[in-house]
Amino acid sequence: MIARLLAALGFSASGVGLTVYGMATSMSSRNDSMANIGLALLFGGLIAGIIGVAIYRADEKRAMRSHDS
Repeated sequence: MIARLLAALGFSASGVGLTVYGMATSMSSRNDSMANIGLALLFGGLIAGIIGVAIYRADEKRAMRSHDS
């Protein structure tokens, strides 16, 4: 359950981070605090999403092994 939630929220946060970073860099004067928040969301969400997928796949593989035995 936590793996699905982590993957879903992580990749969603990554998308929001990319949008916020794009908004920060497209302004006439670059907004550094907004860019930093966008980068933090982008990379933090990407890492959380990858960890969530890895946990989910490990749980799924373990469940298949116990089902086959």
